[in-house]
Amino acid sequence: MPILFSKVKKQLSFHKLAVFFVFAIPAQAILAGVSIGISPPRFELHANSSDIVKKTLTVYSVANKPQYFTVKTADWTFDTNNQVAFKDEINADSCRPWVFLERHQITVAPKKNRKFRFEIHVPENAQSKECRFALILENTQPNIASAKGFSLPAKAQIGVIVYLKVNGAQSILSIESIDKYNNLPLLTISNQGNAHGRLSGILSASTADKKQIDLSVQTAPILPNTTRKIRLTPAAKAALKYPITLTGELYWEDQSFIINQTVQ
Repeated sequence: MPILFSKVKKQLSFHKLAVFFVFAIPAQAILAGVSIGISPPRFELHANSSDIVKKTLTVYSVANKPQYFTVKTADWTFDTNNQVAFKDEINADSCRPWVFLERHQITVAPKKNRKFRFEIHVPENAQSKECRFALILENTQPNIASAKGFSLPAKAQIGVIVYLKVNGAQSILSIESIDKYNNLPLLTISNQGNAHGRLSGILSASTADKKQIDLSVQTAPILPNTTRKIRLTPAAKAALKYPITLTGELYWEDQSFIINQTVQ
């Protein structure tokens, strides 16, 4: 029997008590008795006009009792402090009307997995852009969270971000500067494209005390028409003695930056 998908029209309000969001890391919540995980942690997809993109989210439980969730979509923003904020109201340029959910409520059996399907129907007249939204799961039966003698009903939410690059949308990244902050190298990256970008790679740091230390790049998304500070962090805990010389290559999509610069 075919699955009946319902178009997302009205979204539920957020509960403010004991909320836990996961963004750009494996989605999981162990809060107030809610013990679930979600895979994949995010979706990065491509499509053209008139395409129907079909995807599946896996929700798995390690709890000893059934877990009940509502599922909805949300628009979101990402601030300069790497904090994500979700909103129920549909933005004027939102692609959430393109999204169809398998259902709006699901049950995950104890210590079992549960597949959840959704579709994105790209309009025939879609422009080159990036469609971004979040899938939000919220437990419908508040658990009791206890702390320091107090017991309060608490709800948990998990947000999974979906990126869909439509009709060739792409990021255009450039390095504005390389400085340091809190004794760590800091890249200032701008994005003049119409889709998000994300750096990957490892740089080698030659320090003033003649050490070679590998630095990994923060993989936070760099949204279109924004500038973001991106950290470089030692792969192993190590103090960097400046000046340091950074060498290596950082990658994004099918392009890269070749780095050879001294940071004072």
